[in-house]
Amino acid sequence: MKLFRSIASPFLLLALAPFARADFLDGRVLGSNGLGVASVNITARNSGGGGGGVSLVNAGTDANGFFHVTIPAGTFEITFQPPQPPASSGLITVVDPVTVAGTANIGNVVLTPGVVLSGRIVNSAAVGVSGVNFDVLDAGGVNATLRYDQTDALGNFIFAAPVGSTELRIDTSGVIGQTLAPLAIALNATSDVNFGTIVRPQGYVVSAIVRNSGGIAVPNCDVDTFDTATGSKLYTPGDDSNASGFVDFVVPAGTYRFQFCPLLATRLVSRDIGPSTVAANTSLGIVTLQAGVILSGTIRNGQGQGVANADVDVRDHTTLVQVPLCGEASTGSGQYATVVPVGTFDVFFDGPPGSGLGSDARANVSITADTVLDGVLPAFSGYCFGDGTGTACPCGNTAAPGSGTGCLSSLGVGGRITAVGAASIAADTLVLGGTQMPNSSALYFQGTAQQNGGLGSAFGDGLRCASGSVLRLGTKTNVSGTSQYPVVGDLPISIKGANVAGGTRAYQVWYRNAAAFCTVSTFNLTNGLLIPWAP
Repeated sequence: MKLFRSIASPFLLLALAPFARADFLDGRVLGSNGLGVASVNITARNSGGGGGGVSLVNAGTDANGFFHVTIPAGTFEITFQPPQPPASSGLITVVDPVTVAGTANIGNVVLTPGVVLSGRIVNSAAVGVSGVNFDVLDAGGVNATLRYDQTDALGNFIFAAPVGSTELRIDTSGVIGQTLAPLAIALNATSDVNFGTIVRPQGYVVSAIVRNSGGIAVPNCDVDTFDTATGSKLYTPGDDSNASGFVDFVVPAGTYRFQFCPLLATRLVSRDIGPSTVAANTSLGIVTLQAGVILSGTIRNGQGQGVANADVDVRDHTTLVQVPLCGEASTGSGQYATVVPVGTFDVFFDGPPGSGLGSDARANVSITADTVLDGVLPAFSGYCFGDGTGTACPCGNTAAPGSGTGCLSSLGVGGRITAVGAASIAADTLVLGGTQMPNSSALYFQGTAQQNGGLGSAFGDGLRCASGSVLRLGTKTNVSGTSQYPVVGDLPISIKGANVAGGTRAYQVWYRNAAAFCTVSTFNLTNGLLIPWAP
């Protein structure tokens, strides 16, 4: 009996001991097609971003997309990382918060759908380049979280990216053994995109040392590079100065303007260097930034609402030289803030492209300290459209609803009149533009009234919109369907039109059609545009 007890006692103790607790996270990962996605990697961290990653067991999906993950109890942020295309085109998807106590079944997790971007990066010798990194920024400038976003040993790449309007950035700074120019490509991808072979030419290092007028280093100064031939801004990763004021970045051979943009808090005026031709590694030397003051305010429309992405331009009142500005575009609430030197300036507030808003010009503004200056953008109102909302087009040549154009021409589209700049008697920078017209002559004219109460009257193949005292501004020749008035050598519209402050004028473009489209006439007209003139 003693022998029996001595042998049995350990087994009795083991039987009575509690089992270690196991917690589980269950569910299934589906693609946008509703099918299970295999080999999805699953990670977890404490919800709210607190702490590091959490240790998991069996952290992946099976062949049908199901998962049964061993996880400690708690509340977590769960990240689902799909496999590389073509196995999946889904994006990294996060579920947060997820509370686990015992077994938590979160059901189906549908991966955010993406598009597959693929291709190959080679140098000018057609050799594949490894170590090239990719970034994708959405329309709001937010960097998407990507996987497999780097070229392999042969330069090939394939990864999933967000759908829609994005910017693909090809970052070559991680390439070893050669210096290649980076590149940014604007995309509006609604389906998979194969770029084929993308050649990156030899790049050259541009460097500078940024200091203030006291010789002190200026850190975190961003340098923007603009192609002088096209005016486009280059993608140049690593273009912020370090704690010593040193900055270097890579560009392809070309001629550029470099804009040095310090932080607003430094109260230093930005500076332009160039044009400078780069055909080898180039040092811009010591770039000294002068002290300035902050010009800020709010840009609103005529209804008092803040206007986002409005632009601010500042010109010296005497020399008319434009002051280089950085970060001057207005925020979503219409606020702006930038640094300018002290002096007397003409300040222009311009509506964003396509907004239908004009410009507010403030002449002879004395700025000797931090200054608040608000802008109010007048509306340039389109009217008399050939889309059936007013008088009918002469022979059924009606434009698409909401197209904002005149009646259809022989091209199958209607002509459109646009305007940019300031309609100001004191500082007239107004430019009228005509688009979507045949390559023929175009007459820009001004009226003091709207024809037929703004509805227009049939005239040629289109509608006459501007009437009253009509004055011809000038005749131009359309190139690629577009033209504008004024151009260099033309009188400003305020002078040519003998306009006065407070008056509203109607504008339109008459253009010659290649042949009679639908009447015996051989001409048509754009829609009309109403523009109020400020002092």
